[in-house]
Amino acid sequence: MSLVPIYFVDAFTTNGNSAFTGNPAAVCFLDYDDDISDDMKQKIAAEINLSETAFVSQGWTKDHKLMTAEGSQLYRRTLRWFTPTNEVQLCGHATVASTKALMEAELTDKYLDPATKNVTVNFESKNRGKLGAAVSKDNGRITLNFPSNPTHKLNKSEHPWIDEMIVTTLGERVSPEFVEDVQYSPGTKILLVRLSDGLTHAELRQVSPDFKKLLRIDTGDFVHDIIVTVKGVSPSEGEDAGPNFYSRFFAPWDGVDEDSVTGVAHTVLTPYWTQEFSKKESREIGILFARQHSTRGGNLYCTLLGDRVNLAGEARVVIKGQMFV
Repeated sequence: MSLVPIYFVDAFTTNGNSAFTGNPAAVCFLDYDDDISDDMKQKIAAEINLSETAFVSQGWTKDHKLMTAEGSQLYRRTLRWFTPTNEVQLCGHATVASTKALMEAELTDKYLDPATKNVTVNFESKNRGKLGAAVSKDNGRITLNFPSNPTHKLNKSEHPWIDEMIVTTLGERVSPEFVEDVQYSPGTKILLVRLSDGLTHAELRQVSPDFKKLLRIDTGDFVHDIIVTVKGVSPSEGEDAGPNFYSRFFAPWDGVDEDSVTGVAHTVLTPYWTQEFSKKESREIGILFARQHSTRGGNLYCTLLGDRVNLAGEARVVIKGQMFV
């Protein structure tokens, strides 16, 4: 039996970095990723039963330390993410949580950037390669650098299940007549459903999917998750005017009916809304203020950088302890 350090962290919080907002994730520290089996990792994630449990280690195996040819550490930590039912390829809020937990454990002092004085942590993921996280010295905001996942418009004639999926996702209180756009992200298998600009975040909260029925719709493994989104205020009005777009994220295929705040969703939403605002305002768009409009709610600050996106937000540790494994 061994003791595994574990942290519960609220990521992408609101209300001045308040606890019990944003999305909770568990973070487990291992010496090496193979110290416990993948089956045990999955059992731990199921036991914790949060949307994501992250496993952070110093290397994949004792014989595979994360070193460059020159002998200096290139990747500071490995990182994997498990839902209660399966491992996922990428998770933003659990990466923010992992960065915050490393800071809380005082394991980040050697990553201080001497030029900016910001803390920089590089993770090596199993399926998505290098992922960066930078912690601002000014406000403590954690910024992730993730691959961008653009979308394209779907042809309904090629996917006859789309109408049924939209109706099933929106529920009885929001008419499919209010759908303005339907797009698809092949990199994530996420379906993006945009509501009409005349609707507000209040109508977005009325969306009520039938999750059991969603799981019965046969898309041929085409769709894994669904975003429903609506436009907010113009970026030109400034951050104090409110979010530029709102969203909700549904992932029953991963054992999570509705996720509180989802980094991966914003790798899809950031290129989509950046393009939409750029076309409307005929100018280059910088940071977009986003609100994931779940019950807990979450704030993100999103910037498109070519084929990458920066996703920034705040995080707060709410529990730390040890697990017997």
